[in-house]
Amino acid sequence: MFCKFSTNDSIRFKSGLETIWISQNRNEENINFEILPDGHCDIIIEYSAITQQINNIWLTGFENHTRIKSISSDEIYIGLQFHPGSLLNLPIAEIGNQAIDLQSIQYKLFKSLKNISVDFIRTRNLEILNNWVEINLQASDSNLVSLSKSLRTKGISNSPSYWAKQYSLSLRTLERKFRMSTGLTPTMLGKILRFHKCWELAQLNSNKYTNQHLANLALESGYSDQSHMSREIKFFTGKTAGNFFL
Repeated sequence: MFCKFSTNDSIRFKSGLETIWISQNRNEENINFEILPDGHCDIIIEYSAITQQINNIWLTGFENHTRIKSISSDEIYIGLQFHPGSLLNLPIAEIGNQAIDLQSIQYKLFKSLKNISVDFIRTRNLEILNNWVEINLQASDSNLVSLSKSLRTKGISNSPSYWAKQYSLSLRTLERKFRMSTGLTPTMLGKILRFHKCWELAQLNSNKYTNQHLANLALESGYSDQSHMSREIKFFTGKTAGNFFL
């Protein structure tokens, strides 16, 4: 089971928070799943349905390669997903393509989130997590958050120089800010967002992909052609486009 909640008319997420998601394995056996690059960093709460306690809380960096995660039959995962430019009080840029124990770097933050997480799991009231974010995670760069939203909606057809000009920054300053807050350049973030858009569009098509389907998908996702898409899919996943979409 996977549920995803984003800003809508009934709730406005705060301080760079874009999405709250919940994942639960309802099978009797452990399952493995792929974590794909999506241009976000996450705080992930790991909850045991058996003990009804928080096992751990993880902080992830901005993924730039696919990795495998295992979830056991008794676990529930709750994720707080943030835009680039958020969580400036946490070492996001240093984490890279991995997850680290939040307790080891910010014990007070870990403790306060652990205390309210069980209430959220019991009630599924999104405002519990939203209010915690507003109180504890206010450090963000509004320009970078705004830019990441623009890249997500408009794609990377414009160069980094264009975006730097839009925010009255030099290209060097823009790239430095991005590297310090995410570990990525604006160009790499744009590639990740284009790849994720490609994956999302592919989920809407239940048919097996032919070469013509792949060519159309590449253009719709913002790639110059099918070969361009295939190269970037190989870079992010280690798979050919044909195997990735099986």
